[in-house]
Amino acid sequence: MEYFSKQMIEMAMINNNRRLEAIEDEIEALRKEQIETQKMNKVFKNYLAENLHSHDPDAKDNGYNKNWTFEQKIDFILNLKSPLPSRLIVDDIMKMEPLADRSKIMRGVSSLLSIKSVAGGKYQKSQNERNENVFMLRSHQEEEEEEIEIIMDESGNETEVVIHPADDDDPF
Repeated sequence: MEYFSKQMIEMAMINNNRRLEAIEDEIEALRKEQIETQKMNKVFKNYLAENLHSHDPDAKDNGYNKNWTFEQKIDFILNLKSPLPSRLIVDDIMKMEPLADRSKIMRGVSSLLSIKSVAGGKYQKSQNERNENVFMLRSHQEEEEEEIEIIMDESGNETEVVIHPADDDDPF
């Protein structure tokens, strides 16, 4: 068994106490940093909730669900505003899901739009003035292509309904 002098033990205790104080100071500094980081996260979260663009795909309580399929997400966005190019659809999804993998979202959206925009598919594909492919729900396309005229008689009773197709010159 080793023999330690009283002085050696007291010095060891002093050194250990200094180490404990340093560790406690470090812990206190980390607690303060943790609190500051939590405060900043709240600020960021509030900023995201309050500063989103006007067609509101990313408003706090807009009905969007990040667990939807890509098709449901695309439908949600195109119901708010269309026609849109795929890049803007992806931008809107990213605004609602800022931590999502952008490349995964882009692949899913592009793939679905390609598959579902073939003749008779769910999405109508056309080109805008910038020659970008833009997409809209086919039901929106049909609504925009027809003008319904209701003809009334003198007493206000409906006598005839006429459906006029859209101008062939208008690409939208």
